[in-house]
Amino acid sequence: MKKKIAFVVLASLAATIMFGCSSAPSSSSASETAGATTTTTAEATTTTSETTTTVKELLESDFEVQEYIYVPWYKKENTDCLLVIKNNSTESAYVKFNITAHDKNDNTIGAASTPTYFIGPGEETICYCIFEDVRGVDHITRKMTISDGGTKEPEIGSLEAKTHVNKNNVVLTISNNGQNEATSIYAYVLFFDKNGKVVDYTITDEIYSLPAGDSTSLQLKTYVKFASLKVYFVDGRY
Repeated sequence: MKKKIAFVVLASLAATIMFGCSSAPSSSSASETAGATTTTTAEATTTTSETTTTVKELLESDFEVQEYIYVPWYKKENTDCLLVIKNNSTESAYVKFNITAHDKNDNTIGAASTPTYFIGPGEETICYCIFEDVRGVDHITRKMTISDGGTKEPEIGSLEAKTHVNKNNVVLTISNNGQNEATSIYAYVLFFDKNGKVVDYTITDEIYSLPAGDSTSLQLKTYVKFASLKVYFVDGRY
């Protein structure tokens, strides 16, 4: 009887050992598969990173810049500098300028920097700074700083402005012709004489939300005589 019991115990141990051995390859196989999956994911991440770094490095030559120097009639001790900038590239960018003012003899008489502005492909916006307590500016030199626009979606390129000039004011109707809501936008309105010289400008209140397909109207007071005007939108998001 004892021999039989011993035989049964030995048989059970043998079965346990056999099952243990047979499960080892299965566990190893699962581990190898998991390792392969991890490797594939890592390769995909690397590919994404490489794609991100292929964004074109923008140069100042990718932009058109129009300079306007203006002495405000209401604060004649200062000189304002307005830079209309158009993005001719296929990339979005953040731009800013450091500007030096010179008199007619090329003496350095002032310096200022603009805020940072976002501009999408094909869009046109305006950059602005003030030379405080500086008069007699004949020309400027500028240094442009350009940085990647990231994933931010352009908005002002979808905006349209219609102007209605009256005796003492201008009514500005802004329409969003895009497919997305425009947020935190505002506009500069530049007034020119018959020779194309800026004689005044105004800045609208910020429009916090303008849904796709919608429009809004603003009334702007005029203070000087002018021959023409132009509207430039600014993306106020950061």
